[in-house]
Amino acid sequence: MGQPTTDTTGRSLLRLTGTLMLIFGILGVVIYAVFIAVLIAANKMTGGIFSFSADIAGMGLLFAAALAELISGVLGRKAAKAPEKAGRCRVWGWITLILTLAGVGFILLRRPAGAWWQAIAAVVLGMVVPAVYLVGASRCRRDAAAAARAAARAAAWAAEEQDVPAEQDASVSNSSFLP
Repeated sequence: MGQPTTDTTGRSLLRLTGTLMLIFGILGVVIYAVFIAVLIAANKMTGGIFSFSADIAGMGLLFAAALAELISGVLGRKAAKAPEKAGRCRVWGWITLILTLAGVGFILLRRPAGAWWQAIAAVVLGMVVPAVYLVGASRCRRDAAAAARAAARAAAWAAEEQDVPAEQDASVSNSSFLP
């Protein structure tokens, strides 16, 4: 009859990965903004002889991924405190994964053949935290739904229990008036 017990693994996982994504998102936004600024300056300094537009586009995708990671981190930290908000975390987690994969893939196509291992390492490292974040968000959402169902069942049971004595009292009082 006490509070329904919930598994806090999802909340802990979401809090941890949300914190990591918040930190990596801040770092990524700053680093990719600097990279984009350097590429634009290099393009202007060379007078457009070397085209850095594809590199700028790839860095732009990675900047967007870092921004999505930052947003995901903030939402993950909030959802760890209020698990009913974990559904938004799943959406932003997928957005982060897709943008990271697109950005790294775009950069990968521009790299020489010997640098493939760097891009593969970037994909793996860039995908691990968002993937674990998605697992935490899914567990947190599932746990919140289970807690809501348990609370609804407990409320229904309590209401049913309060109705039973009232019916018993009515039947007792009605039988006392019978001849």
